[in-house]
Amino acid sequence: MSFAVLYAFCALSIADRLRESSASTSELALWCQATLHAPQLRSDHLSRLLRAAYAQGWIDQLQDGAWSLTHSGRDLCLTAPQSWAERVSKVSATPWAEVGHRIGAAILTGTGAQGHERNALFGWRDEVAPDVADALVADMGRRSSAAAELLALRDMRHVLKVIDVGGQGSMLSALLDGHLHLQGVVLNPRLTAEAEGRLHHEDMVSRWKEEKVDLVREGVPKSYKPLYLLDGVLCQLGDTQAVTLLCRIVNGMKGFAAAEIVLVEPLLAEQPTSHGGVIADLILMALTPAGRVRTLAENKKLLQDAGWPHIEHVPFNDEQGLIIARLPAPARPGSAQTNA
Repeated sequence: MSFAVLYAFCALSIADRLRESSASTSELALWCQATLHAPQLRSDHLSRLLRAAYAQGWIDQLQDGAWSLTHSGRDLCLTAPQSWAERVSKVSATPWAEVGHRIGAAILTGTGAQGHERNALFGWRDEVAPDVADALVADMGRRSSAAAELLALRDMRHVLKVIDVGGQGSMLSALLDGHLHLQGVVLNPRLTAEAEGRLHHEDMVSRWKEEKVDLVREGVPKSYKPLYLLDGVLCQLGDTQAVTLLCRIVNGMKGFAAAEIVLVEPLLAEQPTSHGGVIADLILMALTPAGRVRTLAENKKLLQDAGWPHIEHVPFNDEQGLIIARLPAPARPGSAQTNA
């Protein structure tokens, strides 16, 4: 996946500009607009590429916020001996180079991916080369497996039905396997091969079903004592769409006790010194209309804006974790009078 970032960084000739002198993000944006004839380029999109380049060690950030080229970054200049930029340009037909091209196009045009299919969750799986889709799904799968192990250890007696909003099935299959009283629903299924095999096993196949629904326009089905799983879902949506989806879940659950939602998302580190999430963020920018990887604080804000007041973060490594939110239990009849 790093090659896609390398391809986009070289295609925009950022190293060649920084070899002349350090520059701020806005200065680099103006330079790209003029040099690459890209008046629609947005500095916030460019900053996402610069953040990834910083995590890769190609550029450094000075105290005044300007970017400078590192020693390893000099090898990415077109004028450098044995230039990586020249080598990269010769492998433009590879699948990851195509992703890198899409990243560069998203930055230059100031927009994300366009088209009806890309507006569907996981629609990008049909629009990239199989090995690219497999690598991205495998990356999500590692996160899902670690999250499922954590979630399976939690007390689930207050939950009767698990609703997999993302539709990949990995976490749902682990929960149904570990808690025999649970039933499941997979919305708009895009099951991974492993999850499909587990869910169709004779011991589990009768305990779940599939449903198709327009998540943002129609919301999600109501259920008594539900647990909603959103595995890699919010990162595929812009802020407005994400809050709308979370609000529809809240509105459907008001009046029910023990309503919970579990997010499993790639997370950006608060400081750009880590690789965590930066490459996935660029790939989402290229493959979805408005998707992006958020920090833990940004994900919590989405939940709070949608009306989920009780939020807990359960880490399973330095950069990832479950984000669990709960609705307050509905007031019992007469409780106001009792408190009075």
